[in-house]
Amino acid sequence: MLEVENVLWTWRLEKLPAYNHIVLGERIADHRTQYLDFEGPISNNRGTVNRVRSGHYHWSMESADRVAILKFEKDLWKLNLGHENSIAKITSTIQ
Repeated sequence: MLEVENVLWTWRLEKLPAYNHIVLGERIADHRTQYLDFEGPISNNRGTVNRVRSGHYHWSMESADRVAILKFEKDLWKLNLGHENSIAKITSTIQ
């Protein structure tokens, strides 16, 4: 989730990004900011939310793509949105 203009842009990942390996994230509906700290079961047996990282991000522009750089304690994630926000390409590197 990324907090953008008082909403949380949210993506569903099949797995966490591994170092120097691309993981695709599917954009799902925006969430209210109250969900930024939520962990637990999702209603109607749709799964569970677990926080695996928290940190800060900033936007970077690479060619025409919109890129968010997420900074954590020991690693960085690069979330490349391309021209659309529906699919994100996410990579992880060591700081």
